Amino acid sequence: MVRARGRRGGEGRRPWRVDPESLGTSLHYVGDCYAAVGKFDEARAWFERAVVAKDKGDVHGRVDPASLGTSLHYVGHCYTGVGKFDEARAWFERAVAAKEKGDLHGRVDSTGLGTSLDQVGDCYARVGKFEEARVWLERAVAAKRRATCMGAWIPQVLERASTKWATAIRGSAGSRRRCRGLSAPWPQRTRATCTGA
Repeated sequence: MVRARGRRGGEGRRPWRVDPESLGTSLHYVGDCYAAVGKFDEARAWFERAVVAKDKGDVHGRVDPASLGTSLHYVGHCYTGVGKFDEARAWFERAVAAKEKGDLHGRVDSTGLGTSLDQVGDCYARVGKFEEARVWLERAVAAKRRATCMGAWIPQVLERASTKWATAIRGSAGSRRRCRGLSAPWPQRTRATCTGA
């Protein structure tokens, strides 16, 4: 978390520097502990502090968008935990924007991105905005399908997203007929998409 510069003796010694990225990770872990026991207001404060620290980057000033996106996602999770879906949605949207940039090397975690996309759609659905929810949930399914095609087979995650997507479509006025054909389980349809079968 901190680095010292200079010689061991007092002479020529530079002050300690804090690595904001590491500090942000530690702050995130504290928030995680509060969230695990359902103390979402306390957890949110820690996650927000983690976002501020991670946004400063590491000791070289490099910001890891994936790590930042994770903390942004958890702020949204805390708002969802207390039923504030509009506030949560804004944080999940920021998480999506960060996660789409990937990590320090540009690698995008499609599963994590899909989870944040899924949560944006869920927030829209919970306040009755089903058409908006459908758009985000379709993006979530696409992201999770990419993760599946890359070898991270997660049928429960795909099933959850497909269920939310179908619910959002069914909730839209005059769109019941578009839900036909969703009865086939996602694993078979996803395998067919990935393998070309």
